[in-house]
Order: sequence, then C-alpha cells, then structure tokens
Amino acid sequence: MEKKKYVFVIDDNDAIHESVERTFRKFGYETKANYHLPGGFRGLLEDSKKPSMILLDYNLSGGDTGSDFIEELNSNEKYSNYRDIPLIGIGSFPEGEMKSLDYFLSKNIFGEESVKDLLDKMGLEGKLEWV
Repeated sequence: MEKKKYVFVIDDNDAIHESVERTFRKFGYETKANYHLPGGFRGLLEDSKKPSMILLDYNLSGGDTGSDFIEELNSNEKYSNYRDIPLIGIGSFPEGEMKSLDYFLSKNIFGEESVKDLLDKMGLEGKLEWV
C-alpha cells in the first residue's frame, strides 16, 4: 500500500485551509488543518504519520506567530522527531524571521503553479493528478 503524502497546515484562516487542501490534493497530498499553535502541536503528537511538510502562517489568532511555532519546535525535545520536516511560510513573515523557513509561499499568488514550483524546489514530485 502506498503511503499518502500529507501537508500539515497551521493557519487561522478557513479560506487558506480550503485553498491549500484543494490545491495540494491535485498533487496527491492530503492536508490536516490546524488553526492555532496549541492545536498544531497537539496534532503533530497525536498523528500516527509524519507530515511531508508544514505550512505555517506568521500571524495567528491569540497573538501567536509562526516564529513561536519554530522556536518551540526547535527547543522542546518532545518535538525533536519533527525538526527535519520542511517548514514553508505562507503569508507575511517579517524578513528577519524568514531565515528559519525552508521555503515560502505567498498567499497572494498561491495556486497550482506556485505549489508545483515549491514541490520541484523541494525535490518532490510536482505532477498534477486528476481527482
């Protein structure tokens, strides 16, 4: 049985979750939506499979930021098994904070072409599948 690839999303915007799910599904990826940091960390630990990548917004509800997620991921030993997962910023990250990201996707131009480019840069298969 082929192992399904999946994207772990932390963003507080329903429209972004829907867009990410719709677009990545075309490339054979499942998505798991999380709206805030506590749910994101809980979701990582509770899931039986490791995500292929983490898409992370900068400004999250409750005053948390994507940088808070990265800092906790890198400093807390219970997340050590997740540190090799590529982190993709989505949205507006301050320039100084972008150095912690592996890749970046703009919400303004998010779509099939930008996802294909991302997958190509990551060395992953960027071939569209019809679903």
